[in-house]
Amino acid sequence: MIAARLLATLTLAVAALGIGPVATVLACTCMQLGAGEALANAQVAFTGVVARVEDPNSGPIISSADPIIYTFAVEEALKGEPGSAPQVVSARESASCGMTFAVGQRWTVYADVGGGGRLETGLCSGNELLAEDVPVPDLAEPEAGVPIQLLLLVGVGLLVVAASAFAFTRRSRAA
Repeated sequence: MIAARLLATLTLAVAALGIGPVATVLACTCMQLGAGEALANAQVAFTGVVARVEDPNSGPIISSADPIIYTFAVEEALKGEPGSAPQVVSARESASCGMTFAVGQRWTVYADVGGGGRLETGLCSGNELLAEDVPVPDLAEPEAGVPIQLLLLVGVGLLVVAASAFAFTRRSRAA
């Protein structure tokens, strides 16, 4: 009797699991945009190669919405002024509409200017992967030097001091 009940329960459980469609469920759904629509909707658009990926998040708790920072080497500006090496922020995972870019991939990126003036993009922006395994351009930071404006200011200041000292010593000798 117990064996019959156990068999009936198992049969019912297996049948319940097998009934119904199996589908992929995504938390982020959006209409796919064509290149023209994506460009029209974006504030900034460019084609470039992913040069760096930074994860500024630390700690034991990670969210799919955590920002990931991607630095691109821009090859062509399509709209707006992305600069030569813009940082683009996106959510960590596609479940939160985030884009995942990898170093060495060439993309056309469609972005908006978000809080703090940073570029932001996502799964619904219409970004297009153009190529993989592309050589990554060197984005070495320029060496920190003294700005030319500061040098000019110091030079003019020294010139004024020297001219004043010269004029003062001439008056002293003349008197």
